Amino acid sequence: MKKATSIILTGSLPLILGAAVILGWYGHISMLIPVMPGGVNMVFNTALCFVLAGFAVLMAQLPAQPSKYSNIIIGVALILIAGLTICQDIFHFSLGIDELFMKVWLHDQSSFQGRMGGDTSTAFILAGVTFILLPFSKKKWIATLVQALIFCVFLLGISALLGYLLKIEFLYRWSRYTWMSVHTAVGLTVLALGLWSLWSRSEGYEILYNGKEDKKILLFSCIILFSIALLAGLSGFAIAVQYENMSVNDSFNQQLAIVLPIMLLAIIMGMVLLYKQMTHLIHKAIHSERHAKITDVLLQANEERLNAIIDHATVGMAIASRDGKWIKVNPALCKLLAYKHDELLKVGFQAIASNENTSGDLEIIQQMLANEITDHQSERLHLQKNGAAIWLSVHFSILHSANKEPLCFIVQVQNITSQKAAENKLNYIAYHDQLTGLPNRAQLEPVFNKAIATAQRHRQKLGVLLLNLDHFKEINDRLGQDNGDLLLKAVAERLSTCVRGADIIARLGGDEFVLILTEVITFENIVTVVDRIYLALSEPIVIKGKKATVTASIGISCYPFDGEDAPMLLKNAGLALKYAKANGRKTHQFYSAMA
Repeated sequence: MKKATSIILTGSLPLILGAAVILGWYGHISMLIPVMPGGVNMVFNTALCFVLAGFAVLMAQLPAQPSKYSNIIIGVALILIAGLTICQDIFHFSLGIDELFMKVWLHDQSSFQGRMGGDTSTAFILAGVTFILLPFSKKKWIATLVQALIFCVFLLGISALLGYLLKIEFLYRWSRYTWMSVHTAVGLTVLALGLWSLWSRSEGYEILYNGKEDKKILLFSCIILFSIALLAGLSGFAIAVQYENMSVNDSFNQQLAIVLPIMLLAIIMGMVLLYKQMTHLIHKAIHSERHAKITDVLLQANEERLNAIIDHATVGMAIASRDGKWIKVNPALCKLLAYKHDELLKVGFQAIASNENTSGDLEIIQQMLANEITDHQSERLHLQKNGAAIWLSVHFSILHSANKEPLCFIVQVQNITSQKAAENKLNYIAYHDQLTGLPNRAQLEPVFNKAIATAQRHRQKLGVLLLNLDHFKEINDRLGQDNGDLLLKAVAERLSTCVRGADIIARLGGDEFVLILTEVITFENIVTVVDRIYLALSEPIVIKGKKATVTASIGISCYPFDGEDAPMLLKNAGLALKYAKANGRKTHQFYSAMA
């Protein structure tokens, strides 16, 4: 059965039982008060305590968990009701607690409600103390006490039931004047099970049930002995109070005759309750001890093997503590970071921390310690101790204990400088023209779109110049393809000198270039750049001792007048370029002038 279901059931039954008996007292329904015909009545105060205790157990299952103060208030209420009742028995005077609720709430006194029994009062006092201590069971001694108190409540209820079944009167009658009823015994037994269900969900339960097996066995034994001593002492005290008019010898013999069976019964019941758990733990402890030496040998062998693997690994490997200090580093990591072994151990995790994203590294570590992620890999540019820059691939993983507690970090570090260089080279090839080194068509698109977005945000203009060399095919045929490539390279260099750093220049292919002029104020600014281009190209280009002169035709479109996106602006600049070529070449043409 799930814990939530057990809590609901064990909280509902005492609550319903108490409410039914209260209804019986209010409505004078005699069958609800004793449950069994001719049986002992459940007194009004007992029924009220069951309602409070059952309500407290059920509150633990509410969507919004009650605060610890709710448990404390209900616990204090139980102690007051039961404690004042038992004080009346001990000190032989009346505080009116027996008839308090009946006098206040009922106008007729047709039935005397009676007094709560001493064993019942004791059980509710122990239950009240349990409710008060449950929120504070993080401390081990409180956790131990809570478990013992719950065990005592259960023993009081189940022993009274056995007394009725076996017709042993002293088990349910501590006093000659008050008895525990059958339904009170059932209610206390179920209430104890409900308290245990609540207890098993608390942090104190995890404290006691997460240690070594031999410690658990010792703990259970202490709880049993403590509970037996407490119950025997309480029963003996109650007997001494109730039988004080006897002679000394009779009183002592009577106490001894009753206390000894109670202690014997408590021992038997305690062993039965914990038999399954105790035998499992004892078996586990014996089994663990039997295999301890074998395990130690295997662990030692595994540790030696692990050290050998780490020391001889070709990649940098290390084991780091939870606070970022190196526990072990291998020679490959020392060589990679240019540290000596002892120096690296002193530096700790900072030796590979990213200077640009230290906070990000710390956040990742916190997530791993919180079991939110199990591993993490990153690439970072790192400066060695000697100042040399290298690229590292760093992989973190975390090692957990059997209880899923984080123990240490396992770190693997690889030098990926050559891979990064190859990656950068491929990236450069993909986005740059091989001949001129200018951005190609693939790179032009994103930078063009970014320039348009910036111009739109700042309400600026852009100038798009599409440039084509005049009669390049004839020049290329005359010079040869190799020399023609050198000519294109020289043209690219001269075009680059005609624009600012914020402007964009790219080669689209063949002898076609595009220039994007940013932060244009007037059309005259574009004409100034065009004149600069013509002047730069007017000087002869010397290729292998031979001079060559080139001219260019230019088509121009402007953002936002001739288009609001890159494809439209390039298309309209192309139309303007065709118009310029058709009108004698070596000239420029604005698209807006054609419209």
